[in-house]
Amino acid sequence: MKSVLVAAAVSTALATTSVAQTAGDQGSEVILSYSNYSSDILPSNVSLLYFGTNGAYNFTPNIGIQYGVGYNRFGLSEGGSSFTLDTVSFEFHGYYQLNGTTKFGVFVSDMLLEQIVLDFGGPSLSIDPDIFNLMYGAEVMTSLGGLDIEAYAGTGKFGGDDLGSTDATVLAYGLDVAYALNSSLTLDAGVNGYNIDVSGGTFKLLTYSVGAEYAFNSNLSLRGYVHGGQIRVDSDGLNMFGYGLGVDYDMPVNVLGGSDMTLYAKVSTTQITPTSGPGSEDVLKYEIGLRWNFGSTSDQFFSGPTLY
Repeated sequence: MKSVLVAAAVSTALATTSVAQTAGDQGSEVILSYSNYSSDILPSNVSLLYFGTNGAYNFTPNIGIQYGVGYNRFGLSEGGSSFTLDTVSFEFHGYYQLNGTTKFGVFVSDMLLEQIVLDFGGPSLSIDPDIFNLMYGAEVMTSLGGLDIEAYAGTGKFGGDDLGSTDATVLAYGLDVAYALNSSLTLDAGVNGYNIDVSGGTFKLLTYSVGAEYAFNSNLSLRGYVHGGQIRVDSDGLNMFGYGLGVDYDMPVNVLGGSDMTLYAKVSTTQITPTSGPGSEDVLKYEIGLRWNFGSTSDQFFSGPTLY
């Protein structure tokens, strides 16, 4: 899990294209990314490392399952001191493919806070907290001509022994749309919300993004976007607004059963403004990563709710 300052700048990936209707293996993917954040108020080194994989299998041409696991390491360091936080997430989807362009699903996911390590230049302190974020809900993706849509809504619990005896109620929702104006230019927009309601207070995270992607050819594309959102803890919180630029490069990688790989790089800046207190602060983010596909349909996975 990221800090709320970092999480507010993240936009959700969009799953598009038509949905395959064949029984058997539906492909898989491996995702690896590294992000670095900087601002005047952050420590000298703030980073996020992510590794994950997803796969899908159809029992019949219409009924199938999707499964995934992910690992995150959030870290910061300054001088000889450091802090790391590790989370592991699991997700499972069951879906029904109505036709070649529409898929309905239900999901269950769990994010576990596995370990916190503090190192102040001497012996390190390792903490194994018992904290979870269990979610379940419904989802849909469809293609209507040049318009691709994915949406989800879910609820669940956030808690654990280390947070006290009362688990918090969670509500999450999201909508992503993309419209292809032609073979080269695509417009996209998305909104995601995450609310925690517990006795004594509420936490709300809302993010949005609007962008345009231009494909120079079948391998190289460039996307520009604006993003923003807000964080609220009861009546106080933060407002965010920023912009970014990303480039994708697709190439065939026919080893270990892989079919193709997408390499990408992004840079973005987000202005963070508190609803009360001192002035705004700019956070600069650099991200590099890859998405390695195994099978022709591995770009059709449900995105699902996430805090990353």
